[in-house]
Amino acid sequence: MDDMNKHILKNIVELGTFAGITSFHWGVAAGLRGGVFNSFDIADHRLEPVKKLWDLQPHMKFHLADVMQFEKENGVMDSVLKYHVERECDLLFVDAAHHGKSRLYQAMVYGKLMKKVGSIIFVHDFPGHVSLPEWIQSLATIGFIYRYHDVSGKTTSSVGIFEKIVVVVNND
Repeated sequence: MDDMNKHILKNIVELGTFAGITSFHWGVAAGLRGGVFNSFDIADHRLEPVKKLWDLQPHMKFHLADVMQFEKENGVMDSVLKYHVERECDLLFVDAAHHGKSRLYQAMVYGKLMKKVGSIIFVHDFPGHVSLPEWIQSLATIGFIYRYHDVSGKTTSSVGIFEKIVVVVNND
């Protein structure tokens, strides 16, 4: 885990807010590092007390957006979501749409937009409906390697963490 501390992960994008409790922890981490936190979900399920806490944090923003829009509309994605991932994302937390291979698709589509070597994709409920080799091979094609395997044994949840080690340029 000490190796993970070498990264300055201050700008965080979350796919899948749901109740916003986990989000708040990510938001505090971003704020303590002088960064921003942007969370996206297709509906706002946060309770009023949670919304009030968020409102006290100027660096935390919730956005209504369908993170799977790219799959439904032939590659078109929410422009605000694309902007935040492409421009400033150090850590992408993938926790939306847990059916089939949707989280792998999210990691692939949004991971391609991440330009910074050292950026992290953090996947919740890992590996889900996708085999570990498929995760590793798929994300390798966009410059990410599977890292920090020991972290998942120290949490009460199953997580997969991938680090960008090279920027892959596609002309498509």
